[in-house]
Amino acid sequence: MVAEHVLALMLALSKRLLAGDKSVRESCTSPSVSANTYNWPQLFGIGGLAGKTLGIVGPGEVGRQVAERARAFGMTILFSGRGSNGRATIAGATELGLIELLTRADFVSLNVQGDAGNRHLIDASALAAMRLGSILINTSRGSLVDEAALHEALMSGRLGGAGLDVHAAEPRPIADPLLNVPNLLLTPHVAAGSRLVLLEEIGGMFDAVRDCLGLPSPPYPSVRGATK
Repeated sequence: MVAEHVLALMLALSKRLLAGDKSVRESCTSPSVSANTYNWPQLFGIGGLAGKTLGIVGPGEVGRQVAERARAFGMTILFSGRGSNGRATIAGATELGLIELLTRADFVSLNVQGDAGNRHLIDASALAAMRLGSILINTSRGSLVDEAALHEALMSGRLGGAGLDVHAAEPRPIADPLLNVPNLLLTPHVAAGSRLVLLEEIGGMFDAVRDCLGLPSPPYPSVRGATK
């Protein structure tokens, strides 16, 4: 689920889906061009994932799942660091130091733990090292990113965009300056899915434990059969 959300944010930002949706709604109330006109709002900077480079910071389970899905779009994969299980590899990907990865990646996905050692892993110097126009995705922990520095990087045009599912403060305060940044896509910490999905995962864990112990299935319906 988290890996899918990473790709969803990458696609939405590179395709400028929010700006496109807004322009269609606005043109319906005040049309200014004729019908059947290609890209009638004149949106610029629309791109894609094919042929681009994705840098994954943290090659754990989620990082590897992100890489697998990104390859289907024809992306080149780089990675840096270690996953939560200590593994430091993604099959078919190139390992680099963090700064070198940032200088080469068109997209950067943060998939490391939010422990004290990783606080503000992406700070002003890291953002300055990123490729001009690149896109940052964070679905891990809000503490990984210096949000004041991110605001400056987005407003200056240094970054092409950012997608955050996790935040320094949740929910965000109403006066948060990042709320007014147009090339920032925010989601409310839902990358792992809904409550039902989490229940399904927990049910699977209990099923696996029962199988290992040779225990029978419970006499009540599995949460995976639920619909709400």
